[in-house]
Amino acid sequence: MNLAIALLTLALLAAVIIVISSPLRSARSAGSESDSERGELEAARDGKYRELRDAELDYRTGKLSKEDYEATDRALRAEALQILNRLEASRRAATAKEGPDVAGEARARAGEAGGGAAGEAGVRASDGAGGADSGGAAGGSGVRASEEGGAGAGPD
Repeated sequence: MNLAIALLTLALLAAVIIVISSPLRSARSAGSESDSERGELEAARDGKYRELRDAELDYRTGKLSKEDYEATDRALRAEALQILNRLEASRRAATAKEGPDVAGEARARAGEAGGGAAGEAGVRASDGAGGADSGGAAGGSGVRASEEGGAGAGPD
């Protein structure tokens, strides 16, 4: 009889703990989902920057014609811009959920992370000209949509 009461008490205690801790568990998992999404978007951004550099290398080595390079460059920059917009929206949503104090820390960490902001600005600024700019760098790649002096006109 005493054993049955002890087991019933333990079961009731476990149920109370589960019910009380459920909001804490769901908040933690929601935060990890946004972190996961942001991580995927950052990986996609980095991959797109690599594709831009690879396309430039292919053009400079003669594997791509100027027309093919320009078309590829425009398409890759447009895709990169979409990824950057989604990444920014994700960051804004996370900042709004975290509150003002944590938001400032998140911005400071993003600024310390390195070339992320500079690379993003390069793609955004150069994409706005319809792909016919002469100097937007995507993540430091020196990708040019139209080059006056042909191959080798960019920084080496």
